[in-house]
Amino acid sequence: MRLVNTKRILIKNSKVIPNWIALYQNLETLIVDFTSLTKVNDIPNSLGNSRSIKRITLKSNNITYLPESFFNLQSLIYLDLNQNRITKISGRIKNLKNLESLYLSDNAISKVPDEI
Repeated sequence: MRLVNTKRILIKNSKVIPNWIALYQNLETLIVDFTSLTKVNDIPNSLGNSRSIKRITLKSNNITYLPESFFNLQSLIYLDLNQNRITKISGRIKNLKNLESLYLSDNAISKVPDEI
């Protein structure tokens, strides 16, 4: 099985993002919309080791915050977190130097960090 050439993954009807995601060395887009993600543990830390991921969509889940490993995604340019239950965004968001688009509508964020 060749995993290196897969560039886009769409996950549906899952309660977690599987750890095997890290095996996809050229993954550029990860879409996990309308699933049952609720805890930070549902998002593997190994995802933060990706050097190729450019777009992540985690829209319409029940995520309350992002794992610290997310702030290591140096190639990330697009992050859609609309319609979750996020209450706070870490100031480490500034580490995402290439981030051009950040979507946070329909969350419970009361204060946006100065870094944004």
